[in-house]
Amino acid sequence: MTGNRQRDFEVFTEIVHLPNEERDALLERACADDEELRRRIEALLRSNDRAGEFLEEPPAGWISEGRAKVAAGEKPGDRVDRYKLLQQIGEGGCGVVFVAEQEEPIRRRVALKVVKPGMDTKSVIARFEAERQALALMDHPNIAHVFDAGATEGGRPYFVMELVPGIKITEYCEEKSLTTRERLELFIKVCEAVQHAHQKGIIHRDIKPSNILVTTGADGTALPKVIDFGIAKATTNQRLTEKTLFTGFEMLIGTPAYMSPEQAVLTGADVDTRTDIYSLGVLLYELLTGSTPFDSREVLNAGLDEIRRVITCEEPVRPSTRLKTALAAGRTTVSHRPQVDPAKLINDIRDDLDWIVMKTLEKDRARRYATAHGLAMDVQRYLAGEIISARSPSRLYKFKKVVLRNKLLFWGISLIAALFVASLIIVSASLANERQAHREAQNALLKAESGERKARSEAAKSQLVTGFLKEMLQSVDPSIARGQDATMLRAILDRTAERLGHKLTNQPEIEADLRGLLGRVYLEIGDFDRAEEMQRAALAINQKVYGPDSPAAAGSLNDLGLALFRHGKWSGAEGFLEQALAIRRHSGTGNAEIADSLHNLAEFYTQQGRIAEAEALSREALEIRTRLFTSESLQVAQSLRNLGIIFGDQGRWDQADATERKALEIRRKLLKADDPRVAMSLTDAAWATGGTGNLKEAELLEREALDLRRKILRADHPDIAKSLYLVGDRLRQRGKTAEAYPFLNEALAMQRKQLAGDNPNLLDTLHSLAETMEADGKLAESEKMHREALALWRKRGESEYPQALSELGSLSHVLMAQKKLGEAQRELEEGLSPELIRKPLSADLLSLKAGIEARRGEWLKAAADASRAFENQPLSSGRYGMVAALLVKTKDHSAYEPFCNRILATFGDTTNIFVADQVAKACLFAPSSGVDLTILSRLADTAVTRGAGNKGALPFFEVCKALSEYRLGRFNEAVAWANRSVDSRRKEAQGPAYGVLAMAYWQLDKQDEAQAMIAKGN
Repeated sequence: MTGNRQRDFEVFTEIVHLPNEERDALLERACADDEELRRRIEALLRSNDRAGEFLEEPPAGWISEGRAKVAAGEKPGDRVDRYKLLQQIGEGGCGVVFVAEQEEPIRRRVALKVVKPGMDTKSVIARFEAERQALALMDHPNIAHVFDAGATEGGRPYFVMELVPGIKITEYCEEKSLTTRERLELFIKVCEAVQHAHQKGIIHRDIKPSNILVTTGADGTALPKVIDFGIAKATTNQRLTEKTLFTGFEMLIGTPAYMSPEQAVLTGADVDTRTDIYSLGVLLYELLTGSTPFDSREVLNAGLDEIRRVITCEEPVRPSTRLKTALAAGRTTVSHRPQVDPAKLINDIRDDLDWIVMKTLEKDRARRYATAHGLAMDVQRYLAGEIISARSPSRLYKFKKVVLRNKLLFWGISLIAALFVASLIIVSASLANERQAHREAQNALLKAESGERKARSEAAKSQLVTGFLKEMLQSVDPSIARGQDATMLRAILDRTAERLGHKLTNQPEIEADLRGLLGRVYLEIGDFDRAEEMQRAALAINQKVYGPDSPAAAGSLNDLGLALFRHGKWSGAEGFLEQALAIRRHSGTGNAEIADSLHNLAEFYTQQGRIAEAEALSREALEIRTRLFTSESLQVAQSLRNLGIIFGDQGRWDQADATERKALEIRRKLLKADDPRVAMSLTDAAWATGGTGNLKEAELLEREALDLRRKILRADHPDIAKSLYLVGDRLRQRGKTAEAYPFLNEALAMQRKQLAGDNPNLLDTLHSLAETMEADGKLAESEKMHREALALWRKRGESEYPQALSELGSLSHVLMAQKKLGEAQRELEEGLSPELIRKPLSADLLSLKAGIEARRGEWLKAAADASRAFENQPLSSGRYGMVAALLVKTKDHSAYEPFCNRILATFGDTTNIFVADQVAKACLFAPSSGVDLTILSRLADTAVTRGAGNKGALPFFEVCKALSEYRLGRFNEAVAWANRSVDSRRKEAQGPAYGVLAMAYWQLDKQDEAQAMIAKGN
């Protein structure tokens, strides 16, 4: 076979899937006057037709009588449901595409794709349904939209999608003679569409020009549309089809010219989104060069094994090399871009675009771009003249990019340099003509020696000055810098930062060191913007001088991440902190530095609520520091403090208390009694001790921390205000509202002067003062303060943070106490966004909303909200009783019995007194919950026996026991237990107790006593 086999392959693959009646027309257009080409294509088609498709062919006689009338397939003029077929516009291996007219509910033209008659085998239908479901999942302007789906009268599936009146992307680029930039901008849109599909869990697996049609948008711009997800594969566990979709053994899925190596090897290896990255690379290659990476002449007739070998083993030539070869072969234009000089086009592609394309065509998918978005961003960086990620950024490469972005500046510099060189030549020539050349040379030597001695002296002085400056900056007292009289100090710091770039231009290492130090000082005094600025400058210098993966760069990354973290810029902080840890782990710069990064990242994860990740990192940091610094060191104390906070956030208060007290013990032992870190550990220990319920001991620790801070810090130091708040809040928790006011008011007055209006510390004080006012009966003042705090949280853009949600709940409680139920309900409905309702954080607010709705008689809404709160936090015992009571109230017995069985299966053997009480009550509300009453009696016994020492909760446990006895028919015992609860001081428990007494007396035929109990209960 002779001739251009690349052209043979392209024409053959375009025609092979068309019906016989359409092949001649396309052959006529494609071959024109080339009779030899036509004979070769017809021979290939005859060979293909003889091979047939016996693996997909249904057995003879398989088509039933009911389907016989549609075996011939649809044709223009037929109707499929409410769609009239107008024109056949395409045909693939298993489907036919028509232009159809939809008449209702709206009139429009659409594309309708249906399985071909005779091709509706199980695997074909499965792939077809997969395409239908895949497209239905996606909503992107560059992906054809799905409007409808169904089945024909014969049971063959179809779907209706957007009619895209376009042509394939390569033809569009050729017809419009698009420049390289225009082609790349079009390609970026395709990448964004593929990225959207990947985010929906869908792999296309057959990206090629004919599956990307380009049309014109409403604004007249080119609009690519990705179509034909016929062999798409779900990357998540979502089910795309009810039918089995099985990729058979040694079955190639995709088009060979665009197929990734992992598709071709036909092993059991899973195919993931990176197979589409490879196909996008082939598409980009073709857009740039006009051909695919592999010459089809080598594989067209070689068979399946040769196709696999070429795709998996042979390396494609670079795009610039392919263009250079085409130019050498005598082609003066490349890919229908006659206005572009081929030599210039090759030069444009040779560097960055070569790197980008070859990265997408890596045989090892781990070396390709991880996402289509990453590929698009690299192309975008190329268009913007920035550094791309596909290549290792050498210094020469970086310099070249800077030059290209600043051509005028560098032309000016070059001109000045040329003049300078010319001046040197003239001076040198003049000196050469001097008569006293020998004496001048000797004098120059003497001067050089003198200059060297002077330089060494200057260097020594520079080191002394640098050391002095570092010592001075490290000794800055944050209490001074944060105070009201810090104007001069801040001016000195700003002036120092400004002069660094001018005075240390020849000493970048020292400049980076000092900028990092200045950044840490700025962070200490709360100037986050300047801290970020200094750390970014230090990072840039260290990356330039030492390299992006150096220990110095890792240190700057860590410091920059901390600055962003403290400033509340969490999205930026995470990347820098994680990158710093990765570099330190890889470079092995010392376990101490690794421990520091682990500690910082754990703090960050704790703030984000990612507790499991934070605990793992904290434990690793603690193990490293214990090994390096002994078990009683300040570094170990720091890790213990962090781990204690994590325990507390998980509600493991006993562990938190023990851990924080150990950290306090180490710091008391190693530090002076007046060290601020001792005061910090006192507040940490108080927090953990309060979590265990020992509020009195927590208050004593908070007072000790306050006394220490008043002794060692300035009177207006923010840490003193923090301690005032903690003591006042602890007094509030103990019910000592009159004692709490002075501490909280003093703290708030200091913080309003020192801190920004939305500072979290100020918001905590506002919240505590509002709670104190509520407990004191000052409801209007409490409401006003809660509203101020909530507005400030929303101003911070953190309306769904735990503190903000707690503020919303507190405001609702105050409104309820003022009998403003409708207003409280509106506040909760506005604060609970649809996204938040699905998160565990919303559970408390949903329960509160359910309580309000129940008070207003909106029982069905209350039951729905209570059930949602339970589903969000199914292990929270406080939710069981509310859900059960509302299900009983709404008479939803079909939901009540499964609910009781569910919680009993989970907690039937619990020894937790509160869980036992709540589960038993929930299952005892109705006369019959479908569960074993003896199990509920055992749970009630657990509550009253184990909870005997808890005087505050015991009356509630006794009501539970009384109700259990009543359901078992032991009415006298029920009366005895209920009377115990009535005799207690807990009025909240007396109401339910009177209810049990009324029912028990009624069963004992003591109607008068029963009515008396009802009256007392009411």
